[in-house]
Amino acid sequence: MRKVVTDLTALSKPTEMVKGTHLSHPYLKVINDIRMYLMRHQKTAVGISANQLGFTYAIAGFWETQTKITIMVNPKIITQTDETSTSKEMCLSLPNEEMEVARYNEVLVDCKNWKEARTFRGFTSKVVQHEIDHLQGITIKDRHNEL
Repeated sequence: MRKVVTDLTALSKPTEMVKGTHLSHPYLKVINDIRMYLMRHQKTAVGISANQLGFTYAIAGFWETQTKITIMVNPKIITQTDETSTSKEMCLSLPNEEMEVARYNEVLVDCKNWKEARTFRGFTSKVVQHEIDHLQGITIKDRHNEL
């Protein structure tokens, strides 16, 4: 099992877009490792990005419900509401740190591996934005500093 990356220099690098029309190795290995990590740490992890596990691809996963892990490949926020809310967030890559971060209340996200874009609201919206930020080389420290 891979350890979570805590090196902020490594985490500040944007990930590489997944190329091709079909998900194959090595992408499937990354997806499997994300799923396994989330299943093994279900009580402490609501989401994780590939670069937090040492991979360079734009892939992340999160618990959409208590029993469903959703994988995002090349996720992109298409639109968001004007309304934001600020709340404390934690991050697996910044253990024992909690920071105030502003997030959109609702986002519409499209991914390479989905048939259509999906809307997320509330807490799930915040998780999705957190993971997409990681893929772009942005941490909660960066978002906290924007406040």
